[in-house]
Amino acid sequence: MIWVGQAMPVSRRYQGFTLLEVLLAAVIGAFILLVALVAFRTVTVSRDELQIYSDLQARGQAIYRQMQKDLAGFYRSNQPEQMKIVCETVQYNNRPADRLLFYRINDPVINQQNNVSGDLFEIEYGLVGVSENQVYLGRRAAPVTKADDGNDRGVVTRLAEGVIALAFEFYDGRTWQHGWNSEINIPSMVRLNMVLTDREGKIELPFSHEFSLEPIPAIESDKIES
Repeated sequence: MIWVGQAMPVSRRYQGFTLLEVLLAAVIGAFILLVALVAFRTVTVSRDELQIYSDLQARGQAIYRQMQKDLAGFYRSNQPEQMKIVCETVQYNNRPADRLLFYRINDPVINQQNNVSGDLFEIEYGLVGVSENQVYLGRRAAPVTKADDGNDRGVVTRLAEGVIALAFEFYDGRTWQHGWNSEINIPSMVRLNMVLTDREGKIELPFSHEFSLEPIPAIESDKIES
């Protein structure tokens, strides 16, 4: 019989966990820690990928804005043969990519940034290979004295790194087609298609935008020699 207030035996009052219970708790704790680490890693990777996608999207938007400015100033002449827009496919590092060339009217911003002057410019967009694995999208601007002659020189601006594919499509009022030569006529719309990638080449982002060249009616220009 145990009287009220009588102390319990020491072996009963301070009985600890068994080895099995300790091992089970350790396993459960390790499992919870592993799940937490995996979740943390997933969140970190997702956040990094979202940042990369955001950077690539911003890069594409910057290219779009520059092309929009250039095509908004597309040169229209009362002499159709002097208007120029040409697209051809060339090879960059053993892979095909488009090269777009057209005329645009003078813009003070272009003069200031590229330190060139003139009323008419030849604008070219294309991939430029620095090395086998390093390619960037370049924009060339060159002043043109005679629309018939063009100018294959000028200043090249590096617009964006990591452009691994570049193609243009043109709308003739009925269908979209690849490749264009202004000797036929002037398209009503231009579509830019490209693929951007991060520095490690692990993430690729397709990017596409359309630009309108309408209205196409010619304008008078007494600044260009025929």
